[in-house]
Parts: sequence; C-alpha cells; structure tokens
Amino acid sequence: MRYAALIEELRRQAATEKQAIWQAAEAEAAAYRVAAEQRWARERATLEEQQRAASVTRARAIRLAAEQEGRQAKAEAEMALAERLYQLARRVMPVLQDEVRGEMFVRLARELPERPWARVHVNPSDLAWAREFFPLAEVVADGDITGGVEALDRQGGLRVINTLEKRLERGWPLILPTIFAELGRLADDRPAC
Repeated sequence: MRYAALIEELRRQAATEKQAIWQAAEAEAAAYRVAAEQRWARERATLEEQQRAASVTRARAIRLAAEQEGRQAKAEAEMALAERLYQLARRVMPVLQDEVRGEMFVRLARELPERPWARVHVNPSDLAWAREFFPLAEVVADGDITGGVEALDRQGGLRVINTLEKRLERGWPLILPTIFAELGRLADDRPAC
C-alpha cells in the first residue's frame, strides 16, 4: 500500500469518525437548544408580567447558558475526536513504516549524537540494521517500537528516544489543528442531509 493510499484511508477513516462525532455533538447541541427554547418559552410567559428590562436580562442569561452548554458539548466532542485520531495514527504507523523500513531506520539512527551507545532498542524487524549500525552496542528487540531507535549511552546518563511513536507524540499538538482544518473542509464539502 502506498503512502498516498494510506493517507487517503486515514483521511477517510478520520472523516467518518469526525462526521459521527460531529453529528453526535450537533444532536446534543440541538437537544440543548430545544431544551433552552422550551425553558425560554416558559420563562418568557413569566417575564412578560415583569419589567421589560428585567426580562431582557434573564433571557440573555438563559441564551448564554444554552450557548455555553453547546460549546462545552462541542469541546468534549473535539477532545474525543482528537484522541480517536491519535489512536488511529498509532495503528496506521506500522503499515507506513513497513514501506520504507530500512531507509527510515538509517535516517533516525543517524540523527543520534555520536556517542558510545551501550544499549539500543529497536523494532524486531530492524535488528540486522541496528547490529550493523551499532556494532559495539547491545541491540534489544522491542515490539513496542514501530520504527526508529531508543539508545542509552555507556555511562547511563544519556537516553535518546528517536522513535516514530515519540515523534508522533511530540508532533501531535502541531499536527492536530491541521487535521481538524482538513476535516472541517471535508465536512463543509459534503452534501447536506
């Protein structure tokens, strides 16, 4: 599977999940709006008997509370979507890594500082490359690593984690807004139901 196809699949899956979450958030916001409108109708009957200024103030407070509830529901939906997208990205990483395994390993290993590394943790598929690249180090197979290297120097004072998992973790706050923008664009392009 090529990068473009994987990325497209990731976008498709993310768009599907985003659409489901947005629909749920929209339904919840609609329910809040209906409830707020019902409350407002009840309050309006009472408020019409009171001074106009007091009724306007109360109406604004009710509307603001309903808007706040809607914003809260949307924020919670976005947080849930962000977590789902992160987990989806973690699940897709091994497939992406398999296409360029050797090249990616060498690239990430070369980024380590020049040191006498004592122990190097790598994906089991990268053991041969790691033994060539780090001939004096103990090379340990670590199934939790999709790609890249985790290295510990001989003195035990320096530990460098240059794995795909760590890169995704560090880059996620920068990646997520771009993903949300793209998903928003895709949602805006979809036909109305």
